[in-house]
Amino acid sequence: MTAEIGNLKRIPAVLLAGWLTCTLLAAQGPEFEQPPVKQSQDGLLNVELDVKCFQGTVDGHPDVYLRSYNGLLTGPTMRIKAGDVLRVHLSNNLSDGYCTIEKKTDCASRGMNCPHGFNVTNLHTHGLHVSPSGNSDNVLIEFEPGSDFQYEYYIPADHPAGTFFYHPHKHGSAAIQMSSGMGGAIIVQGAIDEFMAGKKIQERLFVFQQITFDEREVEGKKVNILEEFSQLQRNSFDRPTTVNGQVTPVLRMRPGQVERWRLVHSGIMEMITASLQDHKMHIYSYDGLNTGRLDTVDSYAMAPGYRVDVLIQAGKKGTYKLVDQANVGAAGIKNQDEPERVLAYLVVEGDPVSGQLPTAAELAPFAYKGSIPEPIAKNRKVIFAQQPRSLYDFFNVNGALFMANESPCNAQDIGFCMKLGSSEEWTITSQDQNHPFHIHVNPFQIIEGDCQATNSCIWKDTVLIRNGQDTVIRSYFKRYIGQFVFHCHILNHEDQGMMRLVEIRP
Repeated sequence: MTAEIGNLKRIPAVLLAGWLTCTLLAAQGPEFEQPPVKQSQDGLLNVELDVKCFQGTVDGHPDVYLRSYNGLLTGPTMRIKAGDVLRVHLSNNLSDGYCTIEKKTDCASRGMNCPHGFNVTNLHTHGLHVSPSGNSDNVLIEFEPGSDFQYEYYIPADHPAGTFFYHPHKHGSAAIQMSSGMGGAIIVQGAIDEFMAGKKIQERLFVFQQITFDEREVEGKKVNILEEFSQLQRNSFDRPTTVNGQVTPVLRMRPGQVERWRLVHSGIMEMITASLQDHKMHIYSYDGLNTGRLDTVDSYAMAPGYRVDVLIQAGKKGTYKLVDQANVGAAGIKNQDEPERVLAYLVVEGDPVSGQLPTAAELAPFAYKGSIPEPIAKNRKVIFAQQPRSLYDFFNVNGALFMANESPCNAQDIGFCMKLGSSEEWTITSQDQNHPFHIHVNPFQIIEGDCQATNSCIWKDTVLIRNGQDTVIRSYFKRYIGQFVFHCHILNHEDQGMMRLVEIRP
């Protein structure tokens, strides 16, 4: 059993008993909608991302002013293929509107590791195996209001088909912007999509977000706006988890119908333990990397940054809840209780159909073909820890805070400097709370038990590090040189120092 499978939660019998009355539920919410789609054509996808402040309504709250992509609660979905070129023209137009209001913080004694520059932005393609340099997935550049930039990503011809996503990654403002709704999916299409279409299995995208805001009086008018870093912590659990910007949307299937659901955790500081009432979830992909099998579970615990692709076969007619199960104490992302929430409703109605789940043998050809060549060049320890302060906390990695001008290859034994084509093993732990570890560019294997011998190790780019427990991963640094980062994906921790530079040299 791998580390990820070990985190799956079983539904208590008392809850199952209560759910047997599912047909009495009344589904309340809008009809399920997916974000607008941008599809590549002839090997190219051009996307315009306009970062701007817009006024909308969230969960019945009018006059909510949010930083957004294209004035949407969830950014457009980018659909590409391996071998394509993805060009994203990013325009920062946050110079107008209520979103320009920012409570100033004293960063004089904190350097870059404090909340600042809330309207300065950039872009990260989370999980894509692309260059971290120049105008590709380079999170070390940033753009002031009134500026624009042309990103260009060359997707390798052997890039895995799967579910990825994009979001801002400017140090100091990543949490503020992402909790305002700035995020969207990237879908890399491939042979598995043709296979699913051949079996008439349709797909749905679920982008989960916790959009945070506070009511304030500004210029004599009450507005809902996110303007202070402290609002993230104070209001996070008070807001619903939205699905593609909607609150408890209603989706419909026919009895026996099979669908594939792409689940994306685009929030910043809560677990989402997804479970569909009276239904099994059949997982075939973690973080966009297909396993070539089906892992059948009752629920799956997702930390911020996670993606999981599941197959759902609708049961008998009725109304069922897709829920985020409660997490108590240490099971939560920050050792805090997290209440149960309804994410969406599934209404099973109409004439039955004879849908069929794919078999493991049918999925095996689509398994991710990654490898960790021997020898292991280096074993490293990575320790996440918190440093309390009077105003804001620091969060560090191996006792050091993030430094943008760090030269990892000049730091001798403490720098994260690797040689292109090398393999390494890292043991990651936390000394204060649970932290989701994410690294850019190259995915990793989670090593547990005999998974290597049985070829069952899960490949991911984000994994939850439990407080006081070691997680062992192995990585192979291939194809790209340059500097990129790893960090905690509780993004307010990253903004406050829990990030380190990595450098790959020839």
